[in-house]
Amino acid sequence: MNTYTIRIPKLKLFGYHGCYEKEKKEGQEFEIDVEINFKDENQGCQKLGDTIDYSDLCSIIKTSFNEKRFNLLEALVNHISYSIFKYLEYNDALLGVLFWKIKVRKFNPEGMDVPYVEVEYIDYEPYDKRE
Repeated sequence: MNTYTIRIPKLKLFGYHGCYEKEKKEGQEFEIDVEINFKDENQGCQKLGDTIDYSDLCSIIKTSFNEKRFNLLEALVNHISYSIFKYLEYNDALLGVLFWKIKVRKFNPEGMDVPYVEVEYIDYEPYDKRE
């Protein structure tokens, strides 16, 4: 059985997430990486229906990111993860998924002298957890 990894790196989005008033008012740039690892039940992806549509996945991430504002990156990444889960579930793509990983980076974090902070979320065997 084949295993594939789809990566969407450095998706840049502007948002108003954060705990500080300046972040909520002025907003800032964020960067999101998504990785989905899945088994190929069909022994060779030959058509779009055999895999996960990358452009749909980007749309889901963007919509989820902008749906509401979060104080913490941990809450934001959980919200994005749940949206990915619902998308995969709706498209009957969960059975082959082994895990997905999401990283959210916030640049020039308030009160810190670092280029960015990052939260990574990994959901292992997502289908089994929600049966």
